[in-house]
Amino acid sequence: MKSLSFITLAIYTEGGLALGADVCLGREKYIFTLSASTGSEVSVLGNNNSSKQLNVMCSRELMLNITLY
Repeated sequence: MKSLSFITLAIYTEGGLALGADVCLGREKYIFTLSASTGSEVSVLGNNNSSKQLNVMCSRELMLNITLY
């Protein structure tokens, strides 16, 4: 496993909350990432909206000959 991270809480100024997490795995020169998030918008008038999102990404490592700072 390359990395595991949790975005514990995001608060939006228009009255919404979101939670998310992602996992990144490496195999040879490939990197696989799976991320998920869920959120909800809270309204005073009772018209609440919610969302769920699942992302899957496959990428490849790129070796650079320069050092980035």
